[in-house]
Amino acid sequence: MTPVRNLEFWLTPRGFAGLAALLILAAFPQVLISGDTFFFRDYALFGYPLAHYDRICFWRGELPLWNPYNDCGMPYLAQWNTMVLYPLNLVYYVIPAEWGVGFFCLLHLWLAAVGMHACTRYLLTQVFGDGDADGFPVNLAASVSGVLFAFNGLSLNCLMWPNNIAALGWMPWVIHLTVRAWRDGGRIIPLAALLGGLQLLTGAPEFILFTWLIIGTLFGADLFSRKVTARTMLVRLTLAGGLAGGLAMAQLLPFLELLQHAQRGTNYGDTSWAMPGWGWANFLVPQFYLSPWNFGVMIQPGQYWTSSYYLGILTWLLAGIALLRLKGIHLRLLGLLIFTTLILALGDDGWLYPKLHRVFPALGFLRFPIKFVVPAMFALPLLAGIGTWALLKILPNERRKATNQMILMAGFLLTLIAVLTWFAMAFPWPDSHCLHNSIERGVILIIGLLLLWQLCRQSAWAVPCGLGLVVLVWADAMTHVPNQNPTVAPWVYTLDTPTEKYDRELTRLFGRMTTEFHSWESVRHDPVSDVTSKLLGYYGNLNLLDGTAKLNGTFSLHQREIYQLILAAHFTQSRLPDPLADFLSVASAPEPGKQYSFLVRTNWLPLITAGQAPVFLAASNASEKVFSDNQFDPRREIVLPLEAKGIITVTNATKATAKLITYTHHQIEFEVSAAQPALVAIAQSHYPAWHAWVDGRETRLWKANYAFQALEVPAGKHRVTLRYVDRAFLGGMVVSIVSLLILSIWYAKFSRRRIPGATT
Repeated sequence: MTPVRNLEFWLTPRGFAGLAALLILAAFPQVLISGDTFFFRDYALFGYPLAHYDRICFWRGELPLWNPYNDCGMPYLAQWNTMVLYPLNLVYYVIPAEWGVGFFCLLHLWLAAVGMHACTRYLLTQVFGDGDADGFPVNLAASVSGVLFAFNGLSLNCLMWPNNIAALGWMPWVIHLTVRAWRDGGRIIPLAALLGGLQLLTGAPEFILFTWLIIGTLFGADLFSRKVTARTMLVRLTLAGGLAGGLAMAQLLPFLELLQHAQRGTNYGDTSWAMPGWGWANFLVPQFYLSPWNFGVMIQPGQYWTSSYYLGILTWLLAGIALLRLKGIHLRLLGLLIFTTLILALGDDGWLYPKLHRVFPALGFLRFPIKFVVPAMFALPLLAGIGTWALLKILPNERRKATNQMILMAGFLLTLIAVLTWFAMAFPWPDSHCLHNSIERGVILIIGLLLLWQLCRQSAWAVPCGLGLVVLVWADAMTHVPNQNPTVAPWVYTLDTPTEKYDRELTRLFGRMTTEFHSWESVRHDPVSDVTSKLLGYYGNLNLLDGTAKLNGTFSLHQREIYQLILAAHFTQSRLPDPLADFLSVASAPEPGKQYSFLVRTNWLPLITAGQAPVFLAASNASEKVFSDNQFDPRREIVLPLEAKGIITVTNATKATAKLITYTHHQIEFEVSAAQPALVAIAQSHYPAWHAWVDGRETRLWKANYAFQALEVPAGKHRVTLRYVDRAFLGGMVVSIVSLLILSIWYAKFSRRRIPGATT
């Protein structure tokens, strides 16, 4: 193989898979070689603890439907972004989670790059091109798209969320195969449904929604081209999407049920954490008005969801070339999608977001308008790849015109960079310095222009220049801001976390933001101290590492009453009333005026109490009473809803005792002895999936003390069982299994049939 052919090999599908792996290795050697892991922001407080908990449950032979360690108990699988049913979790089940979760994230970054390469190849050959999938232009264009999609500010930021990077990894695969499904049909439909189902199981609602928004855009464009009849296309798309949903129904049905009882509603989301009015400048000068944050990571003031959404300076040059040199409804609709979503990302500053919210109230379930940059993160790298392909396919008599277009567009971009840099220096933002950053982007743009000029001339240096272009866009992403993904030695996650605590969940800890989150400046710049301090304060979900139960947690969905009753005290720094803390078995609470210091409480009640008198109140009055220092006495009364009056036979306090027998994640057994019919209170959050049996006969489990559980037992000695029976999950499992059988039979039936125009 000649040197040129050797270089060209790295841009074929197989070669690019290896090249993408090498680029990831070069970007994160400390993770893949040294064994370090991520820790910054949500990785430590959310992503890693959930993965650790999933792994423990897996090796204990449990399916974690319920989490007893946060919110006085909460649905866990139903959260969706816990990824309990996602198959690739096996990566960190079979290798130590301290290293495995970081590897899991990088694996999906690799899937994103390879998937974008495959998606761009297909769209170029079957939508924009002439069907030739083996030429150097197509391979180079696909490689540029693949690197731009996987290596940009937002993709790298997503490494701190295992569920988001997993959904991002499958995004181009789902788009690619779904387009093929409505065009080609046959066995491609079950393949598209399978990958669509996998993405649904990752539990990243916004990324999944935007994936199907892009699919809808391409579908609308294809309706105009009519390669296949509109009816056939619609049927195939419906089958692919419907079967994808069917595969994930075991996850979706519990999620939808939890959503009915959660704190989120149509007015939950607002325009906080939107892209600021000047935010488009960061697409050209990535450090424009950014400020250094912890560990040198840059942050955009007022917007903290992502540390960057920079897509590469050459993206705009190549995408502009695509829109200038090529025509067609696909390009126009993709351009419209980019423009519209980038306006929506501005929130109130873009005027469109509030209007859309009024028309579609369901938008209020989502948070942070900045997330609308996600469709642009796919569409712009795709357009950049198309622009690269358009340059390499030009005829000799068009080279001068193409060169002039590139020079004019590059000059325009350089002028914008210069103007933005002048503005940033004339009106400086505190701690913001973008001069060197602007010069670097300008140099990268000029080098890229020279490489593209050589490619446009189709000289003997075309292949080395093409490989250089791919490496250049990677280098642009890796240098546009300081390291977005600082790492730490993995042993810090195992510091003082004895696993035996998982067998005793009978007392709880109450923490506030002041006890969880460190305020010492020195801690904020040392990774080991940062993670250690968060462990000491049980920050976020880090209590899951050792099985310490606490009243709050960091989750997307909380049961509505728990959110109102307990989490308000956590976030507003309010004191939890002593009677409520006693009822909830709070054995540790923050010491006033001190950080990382908890007082031992001695008046806490056991998880199960019996013999109290009933008090019947409406929900609003119940919350006020329970969250009071002098109105609520959990030792003498149980607050029940008004509907229980007339059904509950107990009228006064009775002499009764409750003895706990067994306590597991999904079942509680205890024995009650009562001289007369008695009420029993369980300091566990009320949820419809919990059911109660007294001596084997099912009895009603009431919502008590505003958000918790209670039941009535007859006189005498009785054995009571509380069991978590998630019928939504069981019904969803049936649908998922049936969908998988249908896909298997369908794929087997069409497996020997050739798909017209199929490419890798």
